[in-house]
Amino acid sequence: MKNFARVIFGFICISCMPIYTHADTVFNGVHDEDIYISESGVIKNYGTLNGTIHTNGYMVSIENYGEINSDFDVANAALVTQVVNDETGLHRIYNLGGHNIVVNTTDEIDMAEFVNFISGAADVSANGVHFVVGANVPDNNVEIHVGNNTSFCVTTIPNDLSQPLVRNIWRDHTPFVNQRGIDPMYIVEPRWIGNDLYINLSRQTDYSIVMDNDLGEYLDELRVIDADDKLLYALDRAPDRASMKRILSESAHTNPIKLMDASRSINTFFDSMAIDDIRFGFVARPLYIWGDDYSFVGGAGNVTGKIANHTIGTAGIVGGMLRYDGDYDKYSGALYGGNLGVQYMDSDFYLRGYATASYSKFNDANVFDGAHMVRDVNGLGAMAVADFGLVFAIGQEMKLVPFVGARADYASVMNDSNVDMNLRGGLNFHVDTNADGNLYKIGARLLGQSDGAIYVGIYTDMISTADGVGGGLALGALRDDMGMSYKLELNIKFEF
Repeated sequence: MKNFARVIFGFICISCMPIYTHADTVFNGVHDEDIYISESGVIKNYGTLNGTIHTNGYMVSIENYGEINSDFDVANAALVTQVVNDETGLHRIYNLGGHNIVVNTTDEIDMAEFVNFISGAADVSANGVHFVVGANVPDNNVEIHVGNNTSFCVTTIPNDLSQPLVRNIWRDHTPFVNQRGIDPMYIVEPRWIGNDLYINLSRQTDYSIVMDNDLGEYLDELRVIDADDKLLYALDRAPDRASMKRILSESAHTNPIKLMDASRSINTFFDSMAIDDIRFGFVARPLYIWGDDYSFVGGAGNVTGKIANHTIGTAGIVGGMLRYDGDYDKYSGALYGGNLGVQYMDSDFYLRGYATASYSKFNDANVFDGAHMVRDVNGLGAMAVADFGLVFAIGQEMKLVPFVGARADYASVMNDSNVDMNLRGGLNFHVDTNADGNLYKIGARLLGQSDGAIYVGIYTDMISTADGVGGGLALGALRDDMGMSYKLELNIKFEF
């Protein structure tokens, strides 16, 4: 029994015996013993140290790849340096403060992890480190002295750019700052104020980088052709992808069917033209249409006449020159086509049908066809309307005609086409009177469609009952997807 007690006591004493280090000491496993430094050198720890470390005034370098829970008996903490040679050495020594940390590695190190790691140190130097700066980097109160080849890779855009990304970076040169994982539409630009790193964001305007597809190549080609192109001006100032997507959808450059928007508005003005109540003759209608973004100079020439009792028919040509200068596009073009119309009106009922078909040629449109740039583009358009109303006579000369109807619009550009269908309703008003051998007519038209378009027009008309020559003036205003636009129309008619 006594021998057994001696063995146990001896084992306990041996296990508690202090360890005296030499120049270089490597620890593996768990050590609860106190450690006495007997000369300056390096301690490499791959295990767990729990006993007190007595430095005895020697300079000690510690590479910690494990866990150090030790207290430190150190007269001057500045004599203790933790050395990190790769990212696996980022193991903090929690019970040591006021020491030095030296990092010599080209590994990537997370900045937030590193700031937590150096907490409590007195002096930190980093050489060749590639710091990865993401979100939520803690405030750093320890000076980090960075050497050559140290860089910062920004991976997250902070919510508040007025706050520093990283604090307390002391440098003899300007470290390289790059970006990774950030939307390529943004360029991260470093800004140093004192020893704090801030970033600014600017827009990347090389769209082959931003989009990395054929559309991006097209936009870069467009910049070569016209550096002041309106679409590029808007895209370069778009704050985010959603804004870019909206702009691209609203531009005829990248959504070519938009080329036909002005043509659709022009068709509404053509639809507003009255079908003249003459026996048989020719009517010429020069007109000018203008809005905030476009203008059209052209007209229509129609053969018109009675084809049945209370029924007038018309057929002719339409055409003109279009100029467009909007938020994102600028182009010119020509529109040519034909129209057909028929109108029936007796003392009770009103029926009207009207249709146009047109060919448009757009110059210098420079649109994207899904793979390449197409400079000159052709478009096809068609419109058909049908209205039905009731006729209310007020006295001998005045008539009110409320009506309802439907309209269909077709447009096609390259490989894109669409059809718009809308219900509509409105009111026609006109007064007919004879005086001095002339037939005079004054009228107005109010029209609203289910797509929100509203048209208001007035006209005055005169024809000589003696020689069948006459003319008139019409004014109109339209609010639709093109905004507000207006019409000034003259007409000259010859009745045979």
